[in-house]
Amino acid sequence: MDTRSKIVGSDRVAELAAQGAQIASGHFDPLISSFAEELAAIKQKHPEAPLVVLIRSSQNPILPARARAELVAALAVVDYVSDAESNVEPSYPLETEHEHKLRDLIAQVHGRQNAHNQGSQL
Repeated sequence: MDTRSKIVGSDRVAELAAQGAQIASGHFDPLISSFAEELAAIKQKHPEAPLVVLIRSSQNPILPARARAELVAALAVVDYVSDAESNVEPSYPLETEHEHKLRDLIAQVHGRQNAHNQGSQL
C-alpha cells in the first residue's frame, strides 16, 4: 500500500472530524519514536475511530511539511494525515510538547558534539 494515499486535504479532515475521528496535531519535525508512541496511545484509547494527524508548520523546519506528512502516514496507527491548513480543532494538540522535545534533542546533540570535540583535542 502506498501510504501517501492516507494524505488528505482539509475538506476531508472536516468530514472525518464530523464523523467522530480523533484529531491530533503537531510538528513531527523530526519524527521521533516518542511521537509515534503518543499516536499509538491515542489510537489505543479510541480504536474504533479513525486517527487523523494534522501536520503543523514550525518556525525553522528540518523537513518540509509534505515529507513529514509522508513519514507520519507510514505509521500503521495513523489512518489519515493532512499537511493542509485546517479549521478543525484537534482533540490532541501536540505542538507545544513537540517544541520542548525538539529543544531537548538539539541540546543533547550539541552536548554530544561538544564532548566529542573535547575528547578529540586531548
